[in-house]
Formats: sequence, structure tokens, C-alpha cells
Amino acid sequence: MANKELARADGQVHEEPVDYVVGRKLTYEDYAKLPNEPGYKLQLIDGLLIREPGSSLLHQRAQDE
Repeated sequence: MANKELARADGQVHEEPVDYVVGRKLTYEDYAKLPNEPGYKLQLIDGLLIREPGSSLLHQRAQDE
């Protein structure tokens, strides 16, 4: 099972298990059923789920200028 990193108030990071790990390539239908994770961008590439942190507000502001 994969883990999800979470920052605590004291600044340390701990991991919690996530429940969407599968032992096969995912389909678009599988991807469409995944829950939205605020702060992360999910991509499905060749059947593999890629989970990346979203861009920060500061980064988004810099792109707009």
C-alpha cells in the first residue's frame, strides 16, 4: 500500500496509507472514480497513476504576470 505525506503543525511530515493502490494498470474509468485531493494533481500515464503536488499560490501568481 502506498503512503500519503501529511505535514503536521510542528512542521514534521508523516505518512498515512492511501486506499487507491492497485496491482494492475488503471483505466480512464478507474481514474475518473478517484477522489479529488486538494493540493495535488493526478495524472494517468500509460495506466500508471502519477500524483504530484499542485503549484503553490505564489507560483500561480508569478505565471499570471
